[in-house]
Amino acid sequence: MDYYNNHNYDEFIKLYHTNVAIYTYPDKLLGEGADRLASIFKESFENKSISVNIVNQMDNGPYVINHEIVTKEGKVTKYISIYKVEKGIIRSVSFVREF
Repeated sequence: MDYYNNHNYDEFIKLYHTNVAIYTYPDKLLGEGADRLASIFKESFENKSISVNIVNQMDNGPYVINHEIVTKEGKVTKYISIYKVEKGIIRSVSFVREF
């Protein structure tokens, strides 16, 4: 999350597979690929208007599960993010948001 909090999009995007699948939990597909990831994060990185605090992290096999608090443009949102990692690269991510 250092790249995230330092707004280093070029290094951040390298952590994800070029065809990463992005979901709202449990199975609503938000999109796939680096272009979709860019549409979610790039502007916030450029404006330096986003940060994340990892409250807790656990892993189980290829899955990394984070309890995250994201602050974007002053608005705080709690997330559970479920990352599927293969060969050190994130293949998919599911976001569970508070409503």
